[in-house]
Order: sequence, then structure tokens, then C-alpha cells
Amino acid sequence: MRNLRGGASPVMIGRESELRRLARLASAREPAVAVVAGEPGIGKTRLVSELLATLPAETVVLVGQAEPGSLSRPYEVLLDAIDGRPEVDEEQLAALTDAAHSPVERLHIGLAILADLIGDSPAVVVFEDLHWADSESAALFERIADQRGPRLLIGTYRPDEVTRRQPVAGLLARLERRHAVTHVRLDRLTPRRPRRCWRRPPALRRRCAPPPLFTTAPAATLSSWKSF
Repeated sequence: MRNLRGGASPVMIGRESELRRLARLASAREPAVAVVAGEPGIGKTRLVSELLATLPAETVVLVGQAEPGSLSRPYEVLLDAIDGRPEVDEEQLAALTDAAHSPVERLHIGLAILADLIGDSPAVVVFEDLHWADSESAALFERIADQRGPRLLIGTYRPDEVTRRQPVAGLLARLERRHAVTHVRLDRLTPRRPRRCWRRPPALRRRCAPPPLFTTAPAATLSSWKSF
């Protein structure tokens, strides 16, 4: 599993409902697609990391991250996800990065690499920071969503950094038309008002549970569209 980025809190607060939704998708052992959206530092990576920590040992986990400048580096997210894995076939890896092959051939090579790594095992595949992803990685994400098998595909992105010219914009639109997509929107955590019982005399406070420290602003929405 990838290490958390610098500055991530060791404790996740206030995202329990979002974590439960993703955990249900992962445990269903059916193909599913989830998109986690939120501003920088809101907790997208932390949420995904907490999910990965709950998975059974037999689950194949692949996490790739796009970086600023990835638009000019084909298959950057896949290459990041498989970096350091000795079971990746070297000839396939070379072909994936060989511009002499057609775009369709390279896409199929990328899918073949993933198929070899996952096999029939349950899997969670994560593409982080899709707003920076290159067009080839976006196309691969879309094709992974079409695959059958017990796998959950997760993409994270920053909505405010998406423009119509970026590959992720078309990707999200096509996913909506073709799949039932679970949308998890992370909003800022806001303090919740103390319960009234905490203004009662001390003798009566024992009857009240401590109030939660945080809650999330409007709950994440679930959008599901059936494929036709």
C-alpha cells in the first residue's frame, strides 16, 4: 500500500458514513465505481487509505497517483500503481511506453497488465488526482470500469480544478451515462453544537452521551444511473 502523503493526520475524524459506503461496495464482490471529490487537503487520500486498511488480505490493491504535468506522460497513473512490482512482465511494460505501438494496442496492453496482476481475486484499484491525469490514464480508467469481476474502482479529484479541456471532464460524463457511479463529496468538517444536556447540573450529565466533536456538512450524495 502506498504511504500517506506528508501532513496527513494519523486519525480520521468525521468520515464514518463515507467510509461505510465505500466499504459496502468493496465487500459486495461485484464491479463498482466510486468517485471521491473534494478540495485539496479535505481528506480524500485519508478516506481511501482507511478503506484499504479494512480489506481482507486476499484483496489485490493497486494505487496510482497523477501528478502536475502528468498530462504529457501517457499511462502515468498505471505506471505509478505498478512501480516496483516484480510480477509485471517487462516486455509488456516496455510495450506500454513504446510510442511505436498504436494507442489501441497500448490500451489493451495496460488492461492485460492489470488482468495479470488481479486475476480472479477481489481487487480495489485507485486512481488518485484524476484532475491531473493524462488522456491515456483516463481512457484506461474508463475501460477498467467496463470490466467484470469482484472489483471496486475508485477515482479521486478536485472539482474546482477540472475544466472542459482536461481528460477527466469527458471521463466523468461518460461514466455517468454508462455506469452506476457512487459519488462521495467530502465537505469541510464543522463543529456541532453541544447537546442541551451538557448545560444541565453535573448530577444529570451522566445520563447523556458525550457529543460528537465533528459532523460533516451536507451528506454525500449517491447518484446511480443504470447502463442501457
